[in-house]
Amino acid sequence: MKIDINQTLLLRIPAFSLSDQLVQVWETLKEAISQSSPEFYLQIASLDAEGVAGADFKTQYTIWKYFNRSKFRGTPYGSFAGIAVASLSSGAQQNITLSNRQCEHRFRDWSSYSNVSHLVQDLNATERVYFANTSTYVADDAIRFIAFQEKSFELAEIERSIFIEALLDFCTRQVTYQEVLLFAERHSVEQEVLLGIINALLELQLIFTDLDRNIIGEDYFERNALPSASFADKSYIIAERNVLEGGVDARPLKHLRECIAHLSRISPTAVNEDMATFIREFKRRYDGLEVPLLTVLDPEFGIGYAAMDGLMVSDVVDELAGVGEVYTNSATMTPLATWILKEMLRSKDANHTIMIQDADIQLQPAAVLPNTISALVSYAGNQIVIEQLGGSSSNALAGRFSIASEQVKVHCKQMAAIEASANPEVIFFDIGYMAEEKVDNINRRASIYDYELCVLNYSCSKHPIAINDLVVTVRNDEIILMSGKYHKRVVPRMASAYNYSRSDLSLFKFLCDLQHQGLQTQLLPDLRSLLPGLDFYPRMQYQNIILSTAKWRLNHQLLSKDQLRDELSLLGVSRYIRTGKTDQTLVFDLDHPTELGYLRHYLNREKDIMVEEVLLSEQQIFKDGSGKEYLAQTLLSICHHEQIYQPVSPDPQLEIWLPKSRIFPGKDWLYLEIYCHPAYCDRLLTGVLNKFISVHGQDFLCWFFIRYTDPLAHIRLRVQMKHPSKSHLYLSDLLHRLGPDMDSGRISDLQIKTYMPEYARYGTQQMKLTEAHFMADSDYILTLLDQEDDPNRRYRSCAQMMCHVLERCIENTEERLELVKQVKVSFEEEHKLSSSEFKKINKEWKFFRELMFQKMSDVPSPAMASVIDSFCSVIAAASVSKKRSVISALFHMHINRYFASHQRTHELMIYSFLYKYMAEGHRRLIQV
Repeated sequence: MKIDINQTLLLRIPAFSLSDQLVQVWETLKEAISQSSPEFYLQIASLDAEGVAGADFKTQYTIWKYFNRSKFRGTPYGSFAGIAVASLSSGAQQNITLSNRQCEHRFRDWSSYSNVSHLVQDLNATERVYFANTSTYVADDAIRFIAFQEKSFELAEIERSIFIEALLDFCTRQVTYQEVLLFAERHSVEQEVLLGIINALLELQLIFTDLDRNIIGEDYFERNALPSASFADKSYIIAERNVLEGGVDARPLKHLRECIAHLSRISPTAVNEDMATFIREFKRRYDGLEVPLLTVLDPEFGIGYAAMDGLMVSDVVDELAGVGEVYTNSATMTPLATWILKEMLRSKDANHTIMIQDADIQLQPAAVLPNTISALVSYAGNQIVIEQLGGSSSNALAGRFSIASEQVKVHCKQMAAIEASANPEVIFFDIGYMAEEKVDNINRRASIYDYELCVLNYSCSKHPIAINDLVVTVRNDEIILMSGKYHKRVVPRMASAYNYSRSDLSLFKFLCDLQHQGLQTQLLPDLRSLLPGLDFYPRMQYQNIILSTAKWRLNHQLLSKDQLRDELSLLGVSRYIRTGKTDQTLVFDLDHPTELGYLRHYLNREKDIMVEEVLLSEQQIFKDGSGKEYLAQTLLSICHHEQIYQPVSPDPQLEIWLPKSRIFPGKDWLYLEIYCHPAYCDRLLTGVLNKFISVHGQDFLCWFFIRYTDPLAHIRLRVQMKHPSKSHLYLSDLLHRLGPDMDSGRISDLQIKTYMPEYARYGTQQMKLTEAHFMADSDYILTLLDQEDDPNRRYRSCAQMMCHVLERCIENTEERLELVKQVKVSFEEEHKLSSSEFKKINKEWKFFRELMFQKMSDVPSPAMASVIDSFCSVIAAASVSKKRSVISALFHMHINRYFASHQRTHELMIYSFLYKYMAEGHRRLIQV
């Protein structure tokens, strides 16, 4: 993987320089506070710079925190810090010169929006544009949809209406009122009635107009020509500086590429438990089918997501529900954590720096990285400190500034283009989401991606993706999202730094989690997570790159020390330290008596804190035109051009899942699970169950069995009845026949279950043909169970049948050999075979080889020939794309029925022997 550092970068620059004093910038700071905290501003509005020292301690402390934030924290917020667009420089010029003043881009604050009141003249304006809430879907006799009420999302529903369904479908793209009127005329709906329907749909949030808010694209207030923000209004401010000359020195970054490559091989990829649960439940419920996403996420009709079941419970009930549950600490020491701990114990120097490139651990295969990630770094002389490294896309941190800077917008679009070009036939879409007026300002952004999906807001995109157009499936334990309209795989992106864990909407959380699936999106090792509970964490570096600064735990017991500064020095705490949560941090100079007092106050309030070293070099590379130095952060975009998503399109031969995919007890299928020990299964099959089938076979359209071991060993018997009304008679007779075994305990349990045909695996149209084959195969296996009990002879029987089927269904010899090899290798990987196990298989092959060659070329018996015909008919009906998977699935079911236990291990042996046999035959053909 060739990793590149994009030449365009963003700087995050505090408002004040390191040399600025409070008295010099007091009026500027007050103005910034007036926007951030109007209530506190009223307390200090009349206070001049000289009067600050005479204020009470609480006021002085609050002022100091704002001033500290404006000097040491680069996170852009209001006028306290801003951005600049710069570029990397590989020349001798090491400094970059910034404009002295910030330019403030002011936008009307999102909270100033008031719900649009739709008048009749607004609704029927010729060029009025309508856009549907695309979260609608049909459940029973209702139209369900996502709505937002009282600051919370909910699943709402209305009575089903054919016209409303058609109208909402028509409005999944932007349409004018004139187009809607013509649509209504075609459905014989008069204009007066149409306006009433539209008004009702607007009230229900089922439809939006261009008068409603959009969170992505042209600013809503500007688009609707609403008054712009004035200095008297509460504003959303993005501050920006211009780069006057110079570029950011690239030389300290020379090891960054190799550092990222190294981290991708030692950093464990986090497991998202919500996604893992979703995959498990999806496979259990739908087994590979393609299902409308909204149906799957419905907690009543589907499986939901992230335990967001929509049930209304109080906080107390939610808390008490967990009482009595036993929680275990499942955290395990990773190889990296073990090595770091050993290094800490080995070193005699308390301030020893751990050099991670020296880590004596086995490197893992490189993790898959997103095509673009962000690196947030600070320069400290010839070193750099990485504060963040990862993300599903570099646009997650840069995107929100695109509404204020054309340069940022262009850069973000270039990053989106890298993703698109590296993954052809895959659509990336941005998620338009808003739910919190106080936070949604950071979600406002320009149109960066060509496609977007909007959740309860208007879309300005030329290519909107409808939520109800999305279908989801799980293949090889990977969640695949697809668009029915575009016939392509779609991948979500969120070009915003919004913390999506705040949301109570399962759809939004699912899409945001899906951004990270299969990718290493957090590369920076977190020592506090790897080694929790320590009082000290050393600095960790890769070459000149500081991955983790030194950290110390301080507790309030230190407050009893008269000489707090001396005590901190004994602990090895550096002069400049930072503490706080997330990006709400403060920097303390321990040699400054006032700030040491503020630290005492902070520690007394928090009781227990972690502080980290702050590296301040004697000369900063970021200066303004007056020569003042700034503690700026550099936001880099790291990219590569390798494909990380394979294109997938909806299977045209696979019906979208509907409730009819499940056949409940009482319909035409009777499905029983009979639990017994594997050693007794063959006797049960050839005895009681065979007799039951013989007696009632003429009343059954189809029947078959398979063996299963989850949760315990059992036989699954499925019977399709000609007369479902007699199901109780068949069940009663079977229970009577099984009675002695149930009384004796040989049968430990019997359950009646819902039958879910495997449409995804075999195809909807081919399911009946497949079930007929299962019956033929089950009947054939029953005749064999009493004849052959030697595993090797059973191996030969399976291999002989498989050979005949493959020769008839796949003409090319090499293609047959490749298929068998592919399945063989997958079983070897599943069993994690070592060299000693391979030797055992090879040794067994030597004994088996002669037996196998004796009978393999024999003409199949009539019974086997009939089953071979059945195999081939099912395979011939499969689509080209499914042919290989159907062949391996049918072979798997045949072997499953034949062996009472360890079926997958037997399957491994059979494929190993079959491959060796076919490979030898292929070599002989080549020699001839």
